[in-house]
Amino acid sequence: MTTTEQQQNAVGALLVDSAIPSVSKSKETSPAAPSIKSGESTTLEATTANHSPMPAEEANSTTSVLPLVAINNKKNSLEKIPLSSPTSTIMTTTRTAVEPPKKSRRRNYKRLLLGISFLIILFFLIALIVALIVLLYMEKSAVCLTPVCVHTAAIILNSMNATVDPCDDFFEYACGNWIKQHPIPDDAPSVSNFENLGQDLELALKDLLESGPDTLINMEETNEEAVKKAKYFYQMCLNESEIMTSWRNVFDQVLHTFGGWPSLESSSQPNIRIRIERLYGIMVSKFRADSLFKATVQPDDKNSDKHILLIDQPALNLFARDFYMLTETEVERLAYRTLIRDVLVLLGADHRIAERDSLENINEQKGKNPIQFEHDEPIVIYGAEFVARLDKLLPTFEPRVVQNYLTWCWFFKAMLRDLPDPFALTIWHGCVTRVNSLMPMATSSIYVKHHFDNEAKAQVEEMIALIMEAFVELLDEEEWLTGETKAYAKQKIKTMHQKIGYPDYLENNTAVNKEYERFFPAGILQPVFYSKHFPRSMNFGGIGVVIGHEITHGFDDRGRLYDQFGNIRQWWSYSNYVLDQISMKINGRSTKGENIADNGGLKQAYRAYKKYERYRSLPQQLPGVNLTHDQLFFLNYAQIWCGIMNDKEAVRKLRTSEHSPGPIRVKGPLSNSVDFAAAYNCPEGSPMNPIQKCKVW
Repeated sequence: MTTTEQQQNAVGALLVDSAIPSVSKSKETSPAAPSIKSGESTTLEATTANHSPMPAEEANSTTSVLPLVAINNKKNSLEKIPLSSPTSTIMTTTRTAVEPPKKSRRRNYKRLLLGISFLIILFFLIALIVALIVLLYMEKSAVCLTPVCVHTAAIILNSMNATVDPCDDFFEYACGNWIKQHPIPDDAPSVSNFENLGQDLELALKDLLESGPDTLINMEETNEEAVKKAKYFYQMCLNESEIMTSWRNVFDQVLHTFGGWPSLESSSQPNIRIRIERLYGIMVSKFRADSLFKATVQPDDKNSDKHILLIDQPALNLFARDFYMLTETEVERLAYRTLIRDVLVLLGADHRIAERDSLENINEQKGKNPIQFEHDEPIVIYGAEFVARLDKLLPTFEPRVVQNYLTWCWFFKAMLRDLPDPFALTIWHGCVTRVNSLMPMATSSIYVKHHFDNEAKAQVEEMIALIMEAFVELLDEEEWLTGETKAYAKQKIKTMHQKIGYPDYLENNTAVNKEYERFFPAGILQPVFYSKHFPRSMNFGGIGVVIGHEITHGFDDRGRLYDQFGNIRQWWSYSNYVLDQISMKINGRSTKGENIADNGGLKQAYRAYKKYERYRSLPQQLPGVNLTHDQLFFLNYAQIWCGIMNDKEAVRKLRTSEHSPGPIRVKGPLSNSVDFAAAYNCPEGSPMNPIQKCKVW
């Protein structure tokens, strides 16, 4: 290749390279380029299709560096680059033209970081939005919005008085508004959830007893002899005119059997035509008017496989001894005397004789045991001292006085209740009560078939199993019982039979027709005590506490006397039992067993609920009820006792009832419960969380 051709090739290469701007003009800003030494050759590659690299043989044919030519844009001409310019500068310029500059790389790196950061933030924003949507959905799904739940929530909220601190007075907190909304009716001394429950049951039984064979179930019931008799008895009870017509005839016939009623005879000293022993035998056997003493046949306390005759004190017409003795009950005694006198006058007695006999009648409620038995017939007498004193006292009265008293008690207990109540707002109420009292298995049978199902029974059976397990755990934790006593108690728990709502044989017509001895309260398994649609916290706080209460009765001050077979036996022993608080202003002796059962039942039911909750998913909340399920447990327990009574009824219950009043049954057990204090965060020393607590189980 000639020198001219080499120069042309170099110019072509520079024309191409001139399109890439040169950023670095000095060695300080460029990487060091290798210098061309003498004897070495350097090849400039052309990047255009018109110029190709110089052949090697042509490059080797020359040993001198040729002058290069650059384009002068301003002059539009070619200029010759001086040979004094180092070749390395040309080479450096060419190399740095194809590499990115350092500032550009930093700018691109920042842009990359900014983009990545934006993507990360966007990702987290999307994740947060999704999480919020999921939480809102879960919150909505966690609230039960079925009609049953909405209705239940309304009942709870309408009963509460949320302005009261639950740690000060939980009864007022749970039932304050309920009491305001339920005034005492004019025809009743009290009103409560228990009484309302009874009214609901009576309405249900009324509909069933009045129903005809127009449905499939009723057609099946026409074959049940017991149900047919119950419906017939109910219809007879409703016929007031027939009762009033036949009542006097029946009354006269019975009096003739009794040998008359001395108070109704004109003579002040009538002849006694019947022995007292025979008279009382007729009254007890035919009318169950056990006014002198109570004689019943029941399992032997010492051998439950056998039955014995038991003699005990009778129930008094005025319910309790205090009404006969105390000064403050003079009003009740006067009303009772007036009733006796008015009845005798209405039956035709002379007014003066009726007044005298009414005073003699109420002076003593005593009797003796005149019945003769075989010498080998076992008889158990609970009130032995009562019978011994009565044996000495009874001969001091004239036979006329004794016969008057016995005949009055028969009339009061057996005849007066059969008369229509002129003050009753409805006739059917008394008739339903009579049918359910005299034929409980028949009424229970038809109620169960219409208002109870196997699902509810299975749920309650599961609750009972958990409550029994909880009681066994409590036994193991008690230090005041000996190991032997704990073992016997566990055996007693295992032998307890479950009778949930109703016995299975209620579905057997033959068995129902034969059974008239026991009543199984299927009706209590309804709101507010129980519903299969309720959260389990409410069911455990309602019927669960009732179940625990009844289980505890097997181990209270009376139940502890009986072993697992129902026999009286000394199996109980303890080492450190202190009963600090059972009652305050109530009768602690008469209510002690029930108070122990309330405290124990509450503790068992709560522990059983926590065992149930441990293996179940979180239950749904009731709408508008901002309470945890632990709090809901104790709230429902309190609300089953919502009620109010007038002053006279309160006095009567305090003197006669084995159960404490509703407010005490709420505040007493809850103030003894550490679980309640924890659920409502009650400070120590507050009224509902006292420092000293009563604990048996």
